[in-house]
Amino acid sequence: MSSSHEESTRPLLPAGAGHYDDDGHSTLVPPSGATSSLSSFYEGTLRPYLVDAPRDLYLTHVHPRLPHTLRDEHNPAPRRWLAAALLFLLGFVLGLALPNTSPVPPLGSLVDPAAVHAHLSALDAIAHNSPAGNRAVGYEGYDRSVDHVVAAILADNSVTCVPTIQAFDVPLFVRKPAAPAIVLKQTAPFLLEFDSAVEVIYHVGGAARVTNGIVQLLKNPCSSDEWLWFPKGGVAVFWYRCPLDVALKLAKSANAGAVLLAWRKVPVNGAAVATAAAAVDLPEPSCSTLSAATLRSVSPIGGAVAGLLQAEAAKSIQAPVATFFVQENFLALLEAQLESGAKVRLDAVYDGEWKVAQVSNVLCDTLEGEANNTVVIGAHLDGVPFGPGIDDNGSGSSTVLTILQTLYQSGYHRRLKNRVRFAFWAAEELGGLGSEFYLANLTETSSTELNQIAAAINLDMVGAPNGWPRFGNGTTAPEAIRAGSEALSSLQQSLIVEVHCTEQRQFALEPFGGSDHVLFLAYGIPAASFATGAGNVATAQDRLRFGAVENAAADPCYHKACDGIANVDMELVKTMARTAGDLLQALGEMKNLREVLEFPLKDVQ
Repeated sequence: MSSSHEESTRPLLPAGAGHYDDDGHSTLVPPSGATSSLSSFYEGTLRPYLVDAPRDLYLTHVHPRLPHTLRDEHNPAPRRWLAAALLFLLGFVLGLALPNTSPVPPLGSLVDPAAVHAHLSALDAIAHNSPAGNRAVGYEGYDRSVDHVVAAILADNSVTCVPTIQAFDVPLFVRKPAAPAIVLKQTAPFLLEFDSAVEVIYHVGGAARVTNGIVQLLKNPCSSDEWLWFPKGGVAVFWYRCPLDVALKLAKSANAGAVLLAWRKVPVNGAAVATAAAAVDLPEPSCSTLSAATLRSVSPIGGAVAGLLQAEAAKSIQAPVATFFVQENFLALLEAQLESGAKVRLDAVYDGEWKVAQVSNVLCDTLEGEANNTVVIGAHLDGVPFGPGIDDNGSGSSTVLTILQTLYQSGYHRRLKNRVRFAFWAAEELGGLGSEFYLANLTETSSTELNQIAAAINLDMVGAPNGWPRFGNGTTAPEAIRAGSEALSSLQQSLIVEVHCTEQRQFALEPFGGSDHVLFLAYGIPAASFATGAGNVATAQDRLRFGAVENAAADPCYHKACDGIANVDMELVKTMARTAGDLLQALGEMKNLREVLEFPLKDVQ
């Protein structure tokens, strides 16, 4: 790749926020600087123009260019418009005169991992410079993350899509400033203090104030009979096997003080299916032995969709009892003690208060492409309250933002036959609330626009330090959209094998579940998912197949304070970003997209 091409595809950094070195790597100001130039860029440039305006007015106020005075100050490019126009004209004339024998590189190959890293560094700085040290919805860090996405789009003079803010309210339970973090401590039959930052994945419901509470294991938490002799103020422990809202209502009626649960099996339309990959003895995929045709016939994992966990959690944000989703190993430890006859007691304490917060999705539509064949590519922008949220999911959202910029900087947006909608979702960590709001709003206000979506692509945690590429298995999609999802899955596999063979990446197919793409599947839209792993522990087989560290989590910092910029595997991000870019290009330029997906446009009355 020539240096001139590298220069043309670099993202525009905020004035004073960093620079590029001779190798094309970006350097940002360190996150520790309380008065960093990145912060001054927000305060001095973006905020007077956008942030102080009501967020629901962004659509009428934003423009693909900053105002003239701000644009000249922070980006000298408009001053050179005449020279650029002359150069373009010269290039156009030469292009007519000379035959072009150079092959057009795929979009994915133009996605610069240094550009992704620049956005990750900015999000890391936002988290560290925010009072709570996170990017969770309801906190300053999330609002600043929205600002960063909007600013990056507006500051890039090649981009013509207009960022739109979709604001909505969510109820949040926020820890009081003086209150300690979640406390989980076993007080009997022996004393054992647990690190809640490790064991607790997330929390729904209100405050927990259980001291030395009796712990009881429930085999079927949706059966009222199991709650008949539940001790008042006790701690209920169970595996997630039935509708969560039903179980939590029963917990409330039994006066439970807290609920601890984990999932080994997830309900889908009344059926429980394993979320773990089935052990199937198949040849390992490799560039030399596995062709695209073979890939289309290989389905390592069967069964139904692996759960609408996000939608279930969304219904339980204001759960009637404090509920903690915990690591599987932690729940298994309690289960083993209880089944052995031990009388287990726990402290479970988490103090806070409810508030209603306005949060925002960010959407940006290409002007090019057929609206009836819209392709949505998105990632959730929020993190959890426990840390910066850089792998989860700064990695996905930074990748989508870089693909957006690359699409325009390369000029490939002019080749689109199908409209692309870039999306940065809010409140995924609360149960996919951002994508749920987006889809539900379309259902209520514009069934035509909902019907126009032909496919969805989702990126969530694409840089796990002990992870590997994981794609949603199309055969596990709901029957009505299985063919379309299978086609997307096959295309993902073909691209990573045929286009990125030099990286020698093995990949895994897994049942869908656990992120915003599940909501699109639930609304009857074919989807593709990109992930690299979360808290799941690598096995001996994973060590052999993917080179993972055995008995370690794919992301050891999942939902923890250590999920910062150092927690991201940039080589893995590069693989996922380039494969996602190629997939977007393939779908965006496909003439017969709906025929390939076997997903015809519905008649909308």
